[in-house]
Parts: sequence; structure tokens; C-alpha cells
Amino acid sequence: MKTIAVVIHARTDSTRCPNKHLRNLGDGNTLIDIAIDNLSKLKNVEEKYLAVGESVLAERAKGDIKVLERSYDSIKKGNPTMDIFYEHLNQVKSDYIINYNPCQPFVDLDKLQRIIDEFKTSKKIDSGITVKETKNFFWYKNKMPINFKLGDRLSTTAGPYVYEATHTLVMYKKEYMLTKWNYFSNSSKDPYPFIVDWPEEELIDVDTELDFLKAQQVYLKNNKHTIESWTELQSKNTKNVIAIDFDGVIHKNSKGYYDGTVYDNPIQGSIEAIKEISKHFTIILYTFKGHPQRPSVNGEDGIKQTWNWLKKYNIDTYVQDIVWGKPNAKIYIDDKGYKFENWKNTLAYINENLLLPKQK
Repeated sequence: MKTIAVVIHARTDSTRCPNKHLRNLGDGNTLIDIAIDNLSKLKNVEEKYLAVGESVLAERAKGDIKVLERSYDSIKKGNPTMDIFYEHLNQVKSDYIINYNPCQPFVDLDKLQRIIDEFKTSKKIDSGITVKETKNFFWYKNKMPINFKLGDRLSTTAGPYVYEATHTLVMYKKEYMLTKWNYFSNSSKDPYPFIVDWPEEELIDVDTELDFLKAQQVYLKNNKHTIESWTELQSKNTKNVIAIDFDGVIHKNSKGYYDGTVYDNPIQGSIEAIKEISKHFTIILYTFKGHPQRPSVNGEDGIKQTWNWLKKYNIDTYVQDIVWGKPNAKIYIDDKGYKFENWKNTLAYINENLLLPKQK
């Protein structure tokens, strides 16, 4: 019988959805935490690994999940070659490896287990990938049909079924990967298609900012709270969070909106402060740059621009999330903030400092 290692691969340096693995999906849960929780519950496998190259991800491993240390070249931005991306697999003892996609937070654990059990016991299957049925018509780039004949009636009800990879699980022989640097030989039944009949929301794969927003909506729909549980949750989420305004506190923003980009330098001491605060608290940044109606610049919205700016100064891994609006927090650090005590003092401050007419 096969010996199997299930491996989660993750990195923080995502181009299209920065830091997606550590951002709050809901209730303080993150993509990586949900995936690790699922991995810890899987049975009938010999090894479980979290393959990462950054300590902020490595520290999420728990229970019987071990950390596979990845090299800098395997996690840096871009698409490294397979021999670099998978060089760490020589540390795995099992004969077969299953890559488990951590970007699909809603997959059914029982369904994953059934696929793994079938793969483990089958003597005829050496590799596999999860697929879903898709009923549609497809063309090659040269405009020739892929799955129908010219002259066929194109109807959504009469269309042919094809199978589309979901990449939820990818199963392959370790030796083949470490010698051929490929998952499959792409010969007959290699890979074997494991057909999954799952609802679309189970197969949400977070790759872009829009995907992340969809995932948040599904999470909120699936995790409704009573008044009591919500109150307890908010207290828990607020306890260890410090919310920091981005512009004027971290980013100088000396010209205001200017050209719509994140154009300025860090405020003196802000980088060191972020690193120090993150040792004891969860940091969430809030910024008007995240307003949904704010124009994109060069195809990037304000949230993505802000993540890229943080990455430029190597502080993106110290921040859990960037939001528009006011997040729940223990305290707020803001260049325009005023600490409210009572309305008498507040009105006096406004009259004295903002030169407004005295309130009658």
C-alpha cells in the first residue's frame, strides 16, 4: 500500500492578492489556519507537512504537522522552475505526495478524505488531480473547436461535458517529481481525474482580491452568530488588535491624493514601530485608499497599492490586514484622531482648534 505525505505549500509573496494566507477571512480565521486545521484532521496518511520559507507562516503549524523549510528562491516573486520550487521534497520519507491547496477554505473534509483513501488503496492509480464537470463549448487559440464539431448546435443544455482541474488535491509519485521535475507523465490515466461533485462555493480558490472578497462573503453567510456569540467574538477579536491609519501615520502622504498612487516615503520611525508592535499585537491598517469607488491606478486598487508599498519596505508580513473603514481594535493610532471624554471638552476643543462658531 502507498505511503503518503500531504503537503501544504504557502508563501506571503502573492502578487495578485498580497498576504492572502494571513488576512482575516472572518472571526479571526485565515486561509492558512483553516487549511492547517483540515490537514490536522486527515487520517490514513503517514506524514503531514507545511512547506514554507517564512517564520510568520511556519509558526502556524500544529499537532502532527511538521514544517518543511523552503529556500528563498522557491518562495520569491515569480515562477521558479520545478526543481527549485520542489527541492525540499527530498526531506519527505513517503513514496507519494499529495499537494493540498490552502486557498480553497470551503472544501468538504469528508470528501477530501474519501479521495485520499481511494488513491491510497488503488493499485492502478499512481497520480491524480481533482476535477469538476463543466458543460460548455471550448475553442483552441486558432479558433478550432476543442470538445465539439464544426456545425454542431451550440446549446447550454446540449453541450458536451468536459473536466476542469480544481487543483484542490494534486497526487504524484515523489521519485518521479525528483527525477523528472513534473507531476505526471500525461500518458493514459496519468493523472487520474478524481471527479468532485461539489457546489461552486466549495471550490472558491482565492487568487485575487475579488476572490478574497467572495470568500469573506461566503464565510459570513456560513458562520452566522447569535447576539451572545457575536459579543464574545468581538471582545476576543478586539483584545489583541491595534488599528493604525496608513496615511499620515506610516506613509507620509505629503501631497495628499496627488496622482492616486502610494507615492511617499515612510514616516520616520514607523517601520521600527510596526515591527515592535507586531511582537505583542495583531496589526490592522485602515485607509481611505480602500474605498470601493476610489479609481484604480495602472490596474491596481488602493488596497493592493498599499500592500505593494509595505512589501517594498519589507514590513508586509508584520501586518495582518488592510481595510477600508474602522476595524475592531483595542486602540486606534490616527494622525487626525481625538480622544473623546465628554462633549463639553470636545466642543471646547473644536471651538478653540478648528475655529468653529461656539455652540449655543
